[in-house]
Amino acid sequence: MGATGGEVINADKIQIYAGLDIATNKIRPNDQGGIPHHLIGVISSIADDVYVPSFRSIATTTTESIARCGRVPVLVVEELKEYFDTTLAHKIGNHTGLAKAIGVRELSKYFGGGMSLSDSIDEMKANTKALAKSQTTKIRHIAGVWGWPMCVVDSTEAIRCHLSGGDHSTEDISWECDVSSPAIAIVDKFLHS
Repeated sequence: MGATGGEVINADKIQIYAGLDIATNKIRPNDQGGIPHHLIGVISSIADDVYVPSFRSIATTTTESIARCGRVPVLVVEELKEYFDTTLAHKIGNHTGLAKAIGVRELSKYFGGGMSLSDSIDEMKANTKALAKSQTTKIRHIAGVWGWPMCVVDSTEAIRCHLSGGDHSTEDISWECDVSSPAIAIVDKFLHS
């Protein structure tokens, strides 16, 4: 993104809430590569839902601000015990705000003594799979409606290298070859065609 002068705008409706950084897969500041990231953790975790019109307004204002500065806005659509101990039970039960994140409802059952950890994890996996299928369907629909090409960048090998705890240079090379360079080429082609 640095090569294209871009700034990232988060489009994940769960990552906009503060807290649960690991469960919501928020990018860590030290992994942002000096590239500004917006709309990550900016809403209180116990706030009510941020509905689509409100999110669209916030994202539009952010996008316009980035563009006015001559930068390229790039929209990106990708501690639990303490959270459960400090979050009001009725908020989790009503599934508002961050309590809608996958893992919150399932683990609240575990921490509340109503489900084993193994069963909570199994339910979490099933819900994650269903969400992925739903999101893929929505992305394909939007791409079809807007006529935008859909591009895939596969970070699997870079993640494997990272999780194995091996040589960081292998991880960096994999990230550069499989993710960073293809993503920059995709954005560059989109901007200049």
